Amino acid sequence: MTKGEAYGANEQTPMIQQQKLPIKTSAERGLIHRWSFSGPAANSRFNKLILWWCELRKQMKIFAVAFDAPYVKDRVWSFFQNEIPLFVVPALVVSAFFYYSLNNPTFLVVSTDASISWWILFVIRHYLTLQLAYMSEYVFVDVLAMRTLFSSELVGPLATLCAITSKGWPYTFTLWGVFNLLLIQGKANTGNEVYDHWLYFTGLEMFTPENPSGGGVESDTY
Repeated sequence: MTKGEAYGANEQTPMIQQQKLPIKTSAERGLIHRWSFSGPAANSRFNKLILWWCELRKQMKIFAVAFDAPYVKDRVWSFFQNEIPLFVVPALVVSAFFYYSLNNPTFLVVSTDASISWWILFVIRHYLTLQLAYMSEYVFVDVLAMRTLFSSELVGPLATLCAITSKGWPYTFTLWGVFNLLLIQGKANTGNEVYDHWLYFTGLEMFTPENPSGGGVESDTY
C-alpha cells in the first residue's frame, strides 16, 4: 500500500492545490510597523528616566536594609524610655524649682548673671545636641559611608574614608560643636530669642526672656 492509498487517495483523486498566503500591501506593512513597539531608543530621555528610576529604587532598597529600621526603633524607644525620664525630666523639675520656688537666683559664671534655672536648661540643650551628634554619626558614617555607596558617590572615596576613620569621639565631638554653633551659640545672632530660649514660643515664663540668660551664649568665653 502506498502512502496515497493509506489516506484514501487514488489516481482519480484530484490534486489539492497548495494554499498561498495573502501578500500584504506596502500600506499594510507600514501600519504594522507603525504599531509595533520596539522600546525607547538608548539615548532618549525616556530611556534615561527609566534607568534613573530603576537605579534609584535599587539604591533605596539598599539604604532601607542598611538603615536597619528595627535597630533604630529600639534606640529611639530606649531614649524616650530611659534618657528622657531619668535625665531630662528631673533636670526640668529642678530648673522649675529654682525658678518658681527659690526666686530664680543667679549663678555668676563666665562673666554673666544668668540664673541657675537657665543654666540647667542650658545643660539640657547641650545634652540634646549631643544626642543629635550620635544620631548623625549613625546615619552618615555607619549607614551611608560603611554600608552603602551613597557617600563615595556623593563626596568621593577620600572624604568617605576620612569619615570612617573618624568614627567615635572625633566625629561625635566635631558634630556636637557644629550643632551647638547652629542651635545654641548666638553671638552672631544677638537679640534672637531662640538661641537663649528654645521654647520661648510656649509662653511659659521659665522658657522666655523672663528667665535671664545673662548673655551666656553670646559671651566670648563660651
